[in-house]
Amino acid sequence: MIDNNSKLKFIKSYNCIFYMNLDKNNNSGIDIGDAQKIYTDSGLQTPDENAKNIANNLADKPTYYDFIIIGGGAGGSIAAYQISEASPNSTILIIEKNINTFQDYKNKGYEDLSTWTNAQYDSSFNYSFTSNDNKLVWMGKGIGGGTLHFGLQYIDNIQKNYTDWKNNYFDSVTNILNPEKYNYDSNNNGPNTAWSELYNTLSSSSNNTIYNNKIYKTSTSGTEKRLLLGNLIEGKTNITIEYGETVKDITFKDVSIDVKNANKINCFSGKSFKGNQILLCSGAIQTPAILQRSGIDCGNKLYDHGALVGFSYIRKEQQTVTTEVPYSGNYDFQLNYNNIKLINDYNPGKIIREVIGNGTGNDVNKIYDFTEWASRHPGGSSRIQNHSNYQLSFPHGSSNWVNTSRYPQNYRTYLNGKKNETINYNNDLPSNLKNDNLKNALFPSTTQTETSLVPISDLGFDPENIISHLQTRDSNLNWQVYFSTVPLYKNLLIVTLSQSTNLSGAGKVKISSMDDVNPDVSLNHINNSDDLAQDILNAYDITNTLLYSNNYELASPLNSLGQVPTINLDYIKENVDSIYHYHGSCAIGDVVDVSCQVFNVENLYIGDASVLPEPWGGSTSFPSMVAGHIASQTALRNFN
Repeated sequence: MIDNNSKLKFIKSYNCIFYMNLDKNNNSGIDIGDAQKIYTDSGLQTPDENAKNIANNLADKPTYYDFIIIGGGAGGSIAAYQISEASPNSTILIIEKNINTFQDYKNKGYEDLSTWTNAQYDSSFNYSFTSNDNKLVWMGKGIGGGTLHFGLQYIDNIQKNYTDWKNNYFDSVTNILNPEKYNYDSNNNGPNTAWSELYNTLSSSSNNTIYNNKIYKTSTSGTEKRLLLGNLIEGKTNITIEYGETVKDITFKDVSIDVKNANKINCFSGKSFKGNQILLCSGAIQTPAILQRSGIDCGNKLYDHGALVGFSYIRKEQQTVTTEVPYSGNYDFQLNYNNIKLINDYNPGKIIREVIGNGTGNDVNKIYDFTEWASRHPGGSSRIQNHSNYQLSFPHGSSNWVNTSRYPQNYRTYLNGKKNETINYNNDLPSNLKNDNLKNALFPSTTQTETSLVPISDLGFDPENIISHLQTRDSNLNWQVYFSTVPLYKNLLIVTLSQSTNLSGAGKVKISSMDDVNPDVSLNHINNSDDLAQDILNAYDITNTLLYSNNYELASPLNSLGQVPTINLDYIKENVDSIYHYHGSCAIGDVVDVSCQVFNVENLYIGDASVLPEPWGGSTSFPSMVAGHIASQTALRNFN
């Protein structure tokens, strides 16, 4: 619609043209002021007033574009890019409900790959509500849609149900973006040791196939950045983005009995737009809501991947811990050679000896402190001290041994034990011989070595710099498992155990009113089916066995007792949740044809995941882009 500045320009141009024509027709040579006076005096509406009325009338009319894309998500961004490239002189409008711009996103630093967790939880670029079956419905908003805030795995390696798309479109879309991929060599050596070990672990099982997914990463001038779809259309002069507008409905006019034309797009704000070709790219939840408000029945089927989320594994490694254990016995010790030596060593100047010799009578082999006794020896103390092997070999007869005048007995102190007998340090050893050093030597602390499995504080995946990219699936694509890491929890490997292509399709998207509110959504992942729950249980059993065999251990979830719960069919039915891969609500064959054109409407197309006719086996950003690609090609053909 015409803004105030445009109105002013129009009025000025109108006045100039009017007065020029007036002067030309009348050839009167009157000036503009005289002409204005003539109209005022005659009571006629002045050209200025007339121009204002014309401008106001124009302001009430919708602005016209060659192509209008409703929704700037993954499909809408690809569609806008391809139309701009193929038809650079065409005018293209993207109507985006988010008031926050693509530049706002980059201004927050989210182009930096390492900030992906901050972007994921920034409500400026995502929104959520609760489904009828009490699951979280969580979606992106902004130029790029879900690629702005969800995980960064770019999954284009699925063929099941989409062989035709794989053969005809996958490479075309991937070549536009050129996402990067971590390389694993013939020995499975990848971006670092931790990822290589995980790759080898997952590859060791014949029960699953490992996938090394591409990621939304691009390297420019040596700097790793997040691959942003908005960069494809930024700077395109023929693309206009109308931010902060939510489309209410589309009105149609009849072309023939069976065919309609999408005539006008109406927003809840009161604004309206007209276009030659209209592409609806608002996602599998909002696209059917817009169509239903426009009188087209849809949303009777919805696919989504149900999963067990929040399964976190720690990894343990063998750790040998050596500790010193203080002596805790009764302090008995043997009077053997070594211990007699210790008593001497830790009592410098003391002479502690074993008595030997025939003349010692009953004292033979007893242990004595001869220190004072030796000092009184007539031949000098060295005669006692120099006896070898800590023995005192008494050379005299027994009379001398017991002669109290020559060798007074009270000058030798008995240690209350004979050679090799056991005595008690506290009760038997003379107090003058006791000291801490001797005690520690006689009763040393022991070294205790224990080998155990302990949690690793940093698993080494380097989540600040290496984006999660590994995934496993079974051969039939009934289940899939994502292996993720996050910077805040370097000690955890986060595992998401999910359905893949064996989906119920029992979900629905239905509006409850014509107001600007989210539709009623039911996901019904399991739909009371043991078979569907069994797929997730198989994923758990296979993955859990693999990880435990490599010293991983489930750390969460835990039950009220702090224990790992029993994972069975009942647990899965009760705890299955969404991983936000909504698709199929306006499927090919139901709402659109294979070229993504809405049945019986000659200029309306759908370019998002809602057109997927069968379950898709992974995250849905890539097939959304493929749908946008197909829809844009159809719209271009019909426009040209």
